[in-house]
Amino acid sequence: MGMSAILSLHYLLAFFSILFNVLLIVIIAKRTAPSFRSYAILILEECSFELFSALSNLLSMQRSPCISRLIPIPGTTIFASMGVCSRVSASFCYFFHTMTVCGYVCTVFITSIQLVFRAHLLEQTTPSFIEFWIIPIAAVVFGLHVNVWYHQTEEATLKPIVEGVFPEFVERRLPINGHDSLSLHVLAVNSLYAIE
Repeated sequence: MGMSAILSLHYLLAFFSILFNVLLIVIIAKRTAPSFRSYAILILEECSFELFSALSNLLSMQRSPCISRLIPIPGTTIFASMGVCSRVSASFCYFFHTMTVCGYVCTVFITSIQLVFRAHLLEQTTPSFIEFWIIPIAAVVFGLHVNVWYHQTEEATLKPIVEGVFPEFVERRLPINGHDSLSLHVLAVNSLYAIE
């Protein structure tokens, strides 16, 4: 499959993800019965994070259904970007990549909270403020991901590393971003993925 076909497929998936999340948010806002309000808030939060991830992913296009954009060099987390952000800068692309991952992590935590909520419903009790537990969790997750983005390695440092192993990424003039080592910032975010 050629690169243009992969790009088209990626943009098509992003379009449908954005469309269906917006439709679901509208349905939740307009059609939810009062008796399902608490659960609807959890679903609304999940749709919001999925929409945020889809928009960020559309801009960065670091993750594709067919080709992973992570450049496999041991001891590093280096990415190549192909999205519309590549017209701006590598740092801009990496910001939207970290926001995509941040949205995914928040969605996993919301799913866990929904399971707790359902367990309480089976016991015929309604936990107080469970629908808002994600707010402090999302704030911490967002802060960790912004910290990773802020401490990224300069593109000028990463290009020689990538060129020595995978010169095709540099030859295509794709923005190269990420970290040249597994720093404390990267390990802190990776620990979130271990929790999931």
